[in-house]
Amino acid sequence: MTQANRRTERSPEGWAGTTQNVANDAAQKVTEGASYVQGKLGAMDDTVRDYTGKPLGEWTEDIRAFMRERPLTGAAVMLGAGYMARKLLRR
Repeated sequence: MTQANRRTERSPEGWAGTTQNVANDAAQKVTEGASYVQGKLGAMDDTVRDYTGKPLGEWTEDIRAFMRERPLTGAAVMLGAGYMARKLLRR
C-alpha cells in the first residue's frame, strides 16, 4: 500500500483535504488563465484601436448592425471571405 493511501485511510478528512487542495490548484490555474486571456484581449483591442481609431467592441457592434440590416449581403461577404481564406491557407 502506498503512503498516500495509508494517510487517507487513517483520517476521514484525508480525502476531503486532498480534494480541497486539487480544487484550489484548479481554481488558481483558471484564474491565471483568465488573466492571460484578458491581457491578450486588451492588447488586441489596443492594436485594433491604433490601426482603426475604434475599439474592437465598436467594430463588433457595427458588424452586428450590418448583419441585421442586410443579412443576405452579409452572408455573401462571409462566404466570400471564407472561400478566400480557404484558398490562401491551402497553399
